[in-house]
Amino acid sequence: MWAEHVVSNTSFRRTDGDDDPSRFSLDLRLNWSRAIPMSCVAEIGLKIDDIPVVPESIIVAQGGEGLRLADWQTRDDIWWPVLEPSTVTASTESPLADGMHKIEVELRIRVPGFAPSPTGVWPTRFNRVTIEEELS
Repeated sequence: MWAEHVVSNTSFRRTDGDDDPSRFSLDLRLNWSRAIPMSCVAEIGLKIDDIPVVPESIIVAQGGEGLRLADWQTRDDIWWPVLEPSTVTASTESPLADGMHKIEVELRIRVPGFAPSPTGVWPTRFNRVTIEEELS
């Protein structure tokens, strides 16, 4: 729907209070027209300068909690409001230098209100966005 707005502009930053130069944060906005429970966030994939981010390092924060994506799968009690970003924190395999970086985000959500197909597959909404942002 609004793929170009999935990554909040100027949200690419180093994590607060962290001395790890490979760690970063960015704010993601929902690519759906309604709020969804965090259990419906099926996938968040990240690449920085065409290098995949270690999936196990990705933490998603919403509603005062920061969890790995797999840990959100049973959480129907916290929702992702349309007008609020979720903060994603992750690590690259090597230190990130200050300056411009190419960021690629893949966001896939399961569409709430629809049952899985007879094959067990949930209908999903998927966006991939690539932007250039400055890290300082």
